[in-house]
Amino acid sequence: MTTPEGGSTLLMLILVLLLLAAVAAVATAAALAYGAGRRRAGALGVGGSGAGVLDLTPVEGALERLGRR
Repeated sequence: MTTPEGGSTLLMLILVLLLLAAVAAVATAAALAYGAGRRRAGALGVGGSGAGVLDLTPVEGALERLGRR
């Protein structure tokens, strides 16, 4: 049989574990979003590595021709 103090201690332990799980989930989601943002920035040519740089020459040419019209 449990005492009232033991029951409230167990409840407090469960609440702390749930809080830690929620914090871990938020931290994981933030880390994944940060990684996805860095991969997207690299694909757009934003950042330091230079890998995945887009060639905008055709787009610039099309905008130039459109501007002349």
